[in-house]
Amino acid sequence: MAIANHRLGRGRQTFVAEIDDRIVGFYCLVKKSPTWELEHLWVVPPVMRRGIGRALLAHAVSTARDGGASAIAIDADPNAEPFYLACGARRAGVVAAPVSGNPARVRPQLTLWVAQLNLSLNPDG
Repeated sequence: MAIANHRLGRGRQTFVAEIDDRIVGFYCLVKKSPTWELEHLWVVPPVMRRGIGRALLAHAVSTARDGGASAIAIDADPNAEPFYLACGARRAGVVAAPVSGNPARVRPQLTLWVAQLNLSLNPDG
């Protein structure tokens, strides 16, 4: 797996994960001081649970730390919260995110403190 940088506008860095020249995931960081924002992190379903999301998040942590960030803020999908918590994020709060059929839905607001985190860039662990 390779992770490559793609610039999509001012202050925003987007990185993609590729396997055999196929994009299988990506994340987008927005530079803010001192906390950067993880705008997106997605992995295509056929390759989920193979460590690609963890490798992308580890890369994001390293990129933010090298850029001077103290933390990464994550506006998480509720289904992704367990992943982020397992990677060291902490819940800072929630925001209302009602959808049809679930008016009480919320999106977790998470924080990853990058100075304290040492995630492996190896997708296998």
